[in-house]
Amino acid sequence: MEGTRVNQDSKQNQNSDGGDPQIRTVSGKDKASEAGDNGTVKPPGGEDTTDNVDHRYGWCGWKPECLQRINKPVWLLVFMSFYAFMQGLIVNGLINVVISTLEKRFDLPSRKTGLIASSYDIATATLVIFVSYYGGRGHKARWIAFGCVIFAVGGVVFGIPHFTTGLHTSISGSLVCVTDESTEECVDSSLSNYFYVFILSQVLHGIGVTPLYSIGVTLIDESVTVHQSALYMGIFYGLATIGPGIGFIVGGLFLNIYTDTGLVDVDSLGITPNDPGWIGAWWLGFFIGGVIAVLVAVPLFGFPSEFPGTKEIRGAKVDQAHQSKHTDHATTPGFGEKLSDFPRAVMYLVRNPTFVFLVLAGCSEGFVVSGFSTFGPKVVETQFGLTAADASLLFGICAIPGAGFGTILGGYLVKRWKLKIRGMVKFSCITNICTMVAVTTMLVRCSQELIVGVNVDFEGNMTNFAEDEQLINDCNSNCGCTRKEFNPVCGDNGMEYFDPCFAGCTQGTEDAQHFSDCSCLELAPTNTSLTVTAGKCDSDCSLLPIFLVGTVLLMTFHFLAAIPGVECILRCVPESQRSLAVGVQWIFIRVLGTIPGPIAFGAALDTSCILWQQDCTGAEGSCFLYSGSGIAWKFFLIGFGVVFVTLTCFLLSLWTYNGPADDEMEDETKDMKFKLDTDDYNRNVQLVSSSSQVGIVANESLPVSDDGFHNEGFQGIDDEKTSAKVYHVSHV
Repeated sequence: MEGTRVNQDSKQNQNSDGGDPQIRTVSGKDKASEAGDNGTVKPPGGEDTTDNVDHRYGWCGWKPECLQRINKPVWLLVFMSFYAFMQGLIVNGLINVVISTLEKRFDLPSRKTGLIASSYDIATATLVIFVSYYGGRGHKARWIAFGCVIFAVGGVVFGIPHFTTGLHTSISGSLVCVTDESTEECVDSSLSNYFYVFILSQVLHGIGVTPLYSIGVTLIDESVTVHQSALYMGIFYGLATIGPGIGFIVGGLFLNIYTDTGLVDVDSLGITPNDPGWIGAWWLGFFIGGVIAVLVAVPLFGFPSEFPGTKEIRGAKVDQAHQSKHTDHATTPGFGEKLSDFPRAVMYLVRNPTFVFLVLAGCSEGFVVSGFSTFGPKVVETQFGLTAADASLLFGICAIPGAGFGTILGGYLVKRWKLKIRGMVKFSCITNICTMVAVTTMLVRCSQELIVGVNVDFEGNMTNFAEDEQLINDCNSNCGCTRKEFNPVCGDNGMEYFDPCFAGCTQGTEDAQHFSDCSCLELAPTNTSLTVTAGKCDSDCSLLPIFLVGTVLLMTFHFLAAIPGVECILRCVPESQRSLAVGVQWIFIRVLGTIPGPIAFGAALDTSCILWQQDCTGAEGSCFLYSGSGIAWKFFLIGFGVVFVTLTCFLLSLWTYNGPADDEMEDETKDMKFKLDTDDYNRNVQLVSSSSQVGIVANESLPVSDDGFHNEGFQGIDDEKTSAKVYHVSHV
């Protein structure tokens, strides 16, 4: 059974009849004699428990009293959550929204844009161990603030290519068939080299965010009680997951603005956001986000290294760590402070099977989440024939209620049900089973888009060419058509063509919306007036609402396990190793999950491509047309397989977990109550205790709140009316 020790230096006395021990209290009259030089009341015995750490809020020595109102864990949560929100909005939102736009604007295939997304995680994986080990023993809030500034610089760098590439030419050359012998001069484009600028930006993003999700998580956890931690984590990660949803919506709105707006007359271009040649203002959100990130860093710089009462709260928490022969050594005071302890500290974590399987579960979760969030908008765009802006808006609308609600609800349920490690792992297993069912949403799609010369011939018969010479026919062989830009048109015969040139059109209106004298339309068996209209042919598909509802359920079930997973990682290791454990977890999640995830999903898209861009040199660029069935089945199989791996890892972590000896016997909701007689006044004192918060109250019960014991923690809460003093009580 778990005992209780009162931290005081005065000798405990026993009643002559062997009754309850007694404890000395300090009345308001005795305050002067019990206080130190600075007015801080000491515990019984006269020893001063104050330390040299400055717990006040402020910057560079300026720490006025008015600012101490925000020197609380809840305000740290506010600013850190907003930073996490901005990170999600930019890295997991805006970047994923503009993926298809970057492919068109800079001639990039999906495998390269997938690497752009993964480079953020590569930078994080490289630095997370260093930041977790050394930053975890330093000024955590300051590390997070410096990271926020670096993150802001990364956002600005991402938008720089817009200002160094010049104006975008939406339509190069003639759209109609030109039968003379003149040919356009072939110029090798170097736009694809901006790929490295995007990589640099993502590396800066990764460097900046590393402290937030490593030492930032432990900073929150050590500043509040156990049950409050789950709720705080739910809010923190909830806003981090809502961020991408808002990013999808905001990014979609920006893509409806032409990239060179204000510099060119958009009306004179003759294109709209519905045209494949449209390039939206992909860069705008990154500059705005960078400025906001700098503003968030300012209040983060003001927080102290730890809050008043943090040490006492930390000491009052019940240890749920996996028990092994290394546990005692890992919890030895001073262990981990020397560089020579680092290899052994990592070894102790690796030898913790519960921790290892929980990390592997996180890796598989990161794999599927990073891949799907990166290319989710593009899947919606491809499978349902939407514009990039509309697809981003709809995907964001699904991501906000799904991921955000699931994350916050998961944290609330952990707190509401007071789940320990075994309960949280079982809960995660159930949510993963539901996720496996919801993954079938990936199979919902509209019918395949048909383009003459690609998957249907000029007579209207189904085929599968996907080669350049099949786009060429006698009706357009003398037109000099190229595959550099995809500008589909719909003929009055109901068939879709690559562009007016490949349709054999020789005449067009000034706004490039209608074309006539299209000789290739004569080859189809249907009646035609030889005219085409810019844009894809209309589709009567009505499956989009089903896909969106399924996506909401998929995101909700998946993110329900997010907070239980984080809490299990924090609880299954000794308190002294939590910062390092989070760092080790994130490096494996990056290396095995979020880095290969977008690359694998991008490769799945590329292998489903049936029509590639091709410049005048014959080099391939981005993909114009995908196989709908190929995308559906590949995304389904990847998702189902990875979630199955996640479920297996959770089950193995449950099987290998060896908690404290009293873990099965003691219920977290059970309160311990003792009655003690005071030495000075011979009055009853009530000891109120739980697994996460303890207080000693004389004369009458003084409520102990979940958020830090009335903001004073255990640093000697004084009640003059009751002559009571509250001191820290730790579990033995």
